[in-house]
Amino acid sequence: MTADGLRRRVRLAAARRRREALRTAYDRHGAAVLYLAQRLLGNRTAAEDVTQTTFVAAREAKRATATAIGTLRDGVAFAIVAGRE
Repeated sequence: MTADGLRRRVRLAAARRRREALRTAYDRHGAAVLYLAQRLLGNRTAAEDVTQTTFVAAREAKRATATAIGTLRDGVAFAIVAGRE
Protein backbone atom coordinates (compact mmCIF):
# COMPACT_ATOMS: atom_id res chain seq x y z
CA MET A 1 0.00 0.00 0.00
CA THR A 2 1.24 3.46 -0.84
CA ALA A 3 1.62 6.26 1.70
CA ASP A 4 -1.26 8.14 0.04
CA GLY A 5 -3.46 5.08 0.25
CA LEU A 6 -2.67 4.64 3.92
CA ARG A 7 -3.40 8.31 4.67
CA ARG A 8 -6.74 8.00 2.87
CA ARG A 9 -7.68 4.90 4.89
CA VAL A 10 -6.77 6.64 8.14
CA ARG A 11 -8.86 9.71 7.22
CA LEU A 12 -11.84 7.53 6.30
CA ALA A 13 -11.57 5.55 9.53
CA ALA A 14 -11.38 8.77 11.58
CA ALA A 15 -14.44 10.19 9.80
CA ARG A 16 -16.35 6.96 10.49
CA ARG A 17 -15.47 7.13 14.18
CA ARG A 18 -16.61 10.77 14.38
CA ARG A 19 -19.96 9.88 12.80
CA GLU A 20 -20.40 6.95 15.17
CA ALA A 21 -19.51 9.12 18.18
CA LEU A 22 -22.02 11.77 17.16
CA ARG A 23 -24.70 9.14 16.59
CA THR A 24 -24.02 7.61 20.01
CA ALA A 25 -24.12 11.02 21.71
CA TYR A 26 -27.39 11.84 19.99
CA ASP A 27 -28.87 8.47 20.98
CA ARG A 28 -27.86 9.03 24.60
CA HIS A 29 -28.60 12.74 25.01
CA GLY A 30 -30.74 13.85 22.07
CA ALA A 31 -34.07 13.40 23.84
CA ALA A 32 -32.92 15.47 26.81
CA VAL A 33 -31.59 18.26 24.58
CA LEU A 34 -34.81 18.23 22.53
CA TYR A 35 -36.93 18.30 25.68
CA LEU A 36 -35.01 21.24 27.11
CA ALA A 37 -35.08 23.14 23.83
CA GLN A 38 -38.81 22.59 23.45
CA ARG A 39 -39.45 23.74 27.01
CA LEU A 40 -37.37 26.88 26.46
CA LEU A 41 -38.73 27.69 23.00
CA GLY A 42 -42.28 26.37 23.20
CA ASN A 43 -42.08 25.18 19.60
CA ARG A 44 -41.30 21.61 18.49
CA THR A 45 -39.95 22.56 15.04
CA ALA A 46 -37.63 25.22 16.44
CA ALA A 47 -36.54 22.80 19.18
CA GLU A 48 -35.62 20.16 16.57
CA ASP A 49 -33.53 22.75 14.70
CA VAL A 50 -31.78 23.79 17.92
CA THR A 51 -31.13 20.16 18.83
CA GLN A 52 -29.52 19.47 15.47
CA THR A 53 -27.49 22.67 15.65
CA THR A 54 -26.39 21.82 19.19
CA PHE A 55 -24.98 18.43 18.23
CA VAL A 56 -23.26 19.75 15.11
CA ALA A 57 -21.74 22.59 17.17
CA ALA A 58 -20.64 20.10 19.83
CA ARG A 59 -18.95 17.97 17.20
CA GLU A 60 -17.17 21.01 15.75
CA ALA A 61 -16.13 22.22 19.21
CA LYS A 62 -14.78 18.77 20.04
CA ARG A 63 -12.90 18.66 16.74
CA ALA A 64 -11.43 22.11 17.36
CA THR A 65 -10.25 21.09 20.81
CA ALA A 66 -9.27 17.51 20.01
CA THR A 67 -6.22 17.75 22.23
CA ALA A 68 -8.20 19.05 25.21
CA ILE A 69 -9.47 16.67 27.84
CA GLY A 70 -13.25 16.35 27.71
CA THR A 71 -16.19 14.47 26.34
CA LEU A 72 -18.72 15.09 23.63
CA ARG A 73 -21.22 15.70 26.43
CA ASP A 74 -19.01 18.62 27.53
CA GLY A 75 -19.17 19.87 23.96
CA VAL A 76 -22.97 19.67 23.95
CA ALA A 77 -23.12 21.63 27.20
CA PHE A 78 -20.71 24.20 25.75
CA ALA A 79 -22.79 24.52 22.57
CA ILE A 80 -25.97 25.11 24.59
CA VAL A 81 -24.34 27.77 26.76
CA ALA A 82 -22.58 29.44 23.81
CA GLY A 83 -25.84 29.54 21.87
CA ARG A 84 -27.58 31.40 24.65
CA GLU A 85 -25.05 34.24 24.81
